[in-house]
Amino acid sequence: MAKDLWGACELGKECSLEATERARCSPHREQQRLPGELSELLKDIRAALDRLDTVQPTQLKTHTQTTDAFDAITSEIKQELSRIASQLDELELLADEAEDEASRTHALKTVEDHRNQATGLRGSFRTISLDVKRALSNSTLESARAELLSGATPKTGRSSNTHDALISASSDVTQSLRNTLEIMRQELDRSVMSTHLLEQQTATGADQQPAAGRSARQDPAHRRLAVF
Repeated sequence: MAKDLWGACELGKECSLEATERARCSPHREQQRLPGELSELLKDIRAALDRLDTVQPTQLKTHTQTTDAFDAITSEIKQELSRIASQLDELELLADEAEDEASRTHALKTVEDHRNQATGLRGSFRTISLDVKRALSNSTLESARAELLSGATPKTGRSSNTHDALISASSDVTQSLRNTLEIMRQELDRSVMSTHLLEQQTATGADQQPAAGRSARQDPAHRRLAVF
């Protein structure tokens, strides 16, 4: 299971590698060219993205042996991504208000690179989460099967009637496993469907973002209410 999760983690990280490299390119030079307030906020955003890109995938891979642990880590990741999105919105507002055009253009490009990195990480975590869910489902099914078979095993010295009881118990075990597997498949289908719907909504929001950005620059008050 750990090997499968490690492979999923590596695959997910490759999806956001290009955006990550662009965002990390010459970080000190970027901060020197940006105003002080923007540089401090950018430093905080970059640290959060680096943690999501390195620490969190390892936690998701190695500390999700139970459903509760999985839910706790994924909830933490979602909260961190939401916080980064809010900081990027704030950084974009500050960048758009830069005094000279060169600084404004550079700052907005920096925001775009880090926003792309955050989007790539979000997609990577969706992929990893689905793989972890499948692994947890398989592990739960195997444990249930072993437990049921252990309870159905006859003790030495029982009469020949035990054979009939074992056949009946095995039939019950098989049916129980089938029911459990069907429930897990239904849960996985719902999870995959939710992921596809979320990706479609994200794609739609990305298409509408340029128009929303132009509207926000025309109305600063409205722009500050925008949520990534």
